Amino acid sequence: MQLFFYLFISQVLINQPKSISNVGYVELADTTINHFRDFDFWIGEWDVYTYGTENLGGHSIIEAIIDSFVIKESYQTVQGPYKGTSLNKYNRSIKKWEQFWVDNGGLSLHIQGGLIDDKMVMVGARNTPKGEVWDKIQWTPLEDGTVRQEWLQSNDYGANWNKVFDGHYKRKKE
Repeated sequence: MQLFFYLFISQVLINQPKSISNVGYVELADTTINHFRDFDFWIGEWDVYTYGTENLGGHSIIEAIIDSFVIKESYQTVQGPYKGTSLNKYNRSIKKWEQFWVDNGGLSLHIQGGLIDDKMVMVGARNTPKGEVWDKIQWTPLEDGTVRQEWLQSNDYGANWNKVFDGHYKRKKE
């Protein structure tokens, strides 16, 4: 069996053109079509306030990376050591946006979704020591060029939601 596997892999590798372009996607996505630009309203350097107040909670840099196919967020609180990073991309195979969030407190999120009524809405479940938790995060572009981010959690499969974060992203002044 090992000999068969070795011969099979050898033939596959020998018959492939020697090019790095064979790794990953065979065809590059066209960022001008479909939903690849849906989340661009979030790109920028932001001061993040508690919504409805002037309480500055943190700073966030949102940037397009990897030929603008990925949006990277780097967040840090004003006071304290908390920081986190997310990678966001449109996954055309499932026709949804995805966010992968990690922070220095050990939290990892994987949420998915898309635009609903001009809001980016993503939802996902994760296991905790207290059971399954559902996370729903929505980003709303506001008329004044700011963005509101609301993070809700549910312990009952979405029957009831509790708001755990309500941020107001205001562009950093130069």
